[in-house]
Amino acid sequence: MTHVAWPWMALLLPLPLLLYRVRRAAGGVASGRGRTLFGAAWLALVIAAMRLQWLGAPVPSPTTGRRLMLAVDVSGSMATQDMGGDRSRLQVVQQVAGEFIDHRQGDRVGLILFGTYPYIQAPLTADLATVHQLLDEAVVGVAGTQTAIGEAIGLAIKRLRADPVAGARRPVLILLTDGESNAGVMPPVEAARLARRGWL
Repeated sequence: MTHVAWPWMALLLPLPLLLYRVRRAAGGVASGRGRTLFGAAWLALVIAAMRLQWLGAPVPSPTTGRRLMLAVDVSGSMATQDMGGDRSRLQVVQQVAGEFIDHRQGDRVGLILFGTYPYIQAPLTADLATVHQLLDEAVVGVAGTQTAIGEAIGLAIKRLRADPVAGARRPVLILLTDGESNAGVMPPVEAARLARRGWL
């Protein structure tokens, strides 16, 4: 990651051109080679003054490991507080799935939130901290109050098939829901059969 300490120094880049025009207006014209050398020296000086720095060691992108897609139910029933204490079903899922995400070093994880319809909250990524944060920010009802399990499986299949990795292990879909499917046009069993037939 490159850090620019003094980005305002970039504003000085046009200064040689201004000096050249002033000198030309005054009757003094430098040679072409002189102008080129002066411009190059000025550019090097400005870059040095900006103090470009590398912050942290480069983070390699993993090319092995699993592709994991989490499909989390955020329908209305996930607000029910019956998991002991004063936490809702979604809050319990957020805690358990969040710990699971944190331990997936070397894997890429994606996040689907679904209710009446599914949508991609996070594409497959090695940035596990961001996926965990997006999971924690999920709220009940954001995708509708009903439960379309078949559509969630279908979207997961589509996204995993669109991101093939040669030689990688088979991808995994983890579906977290608390009830039966009562929305959508794709039956959950049929969607699961598609996945089992090699679509995942």
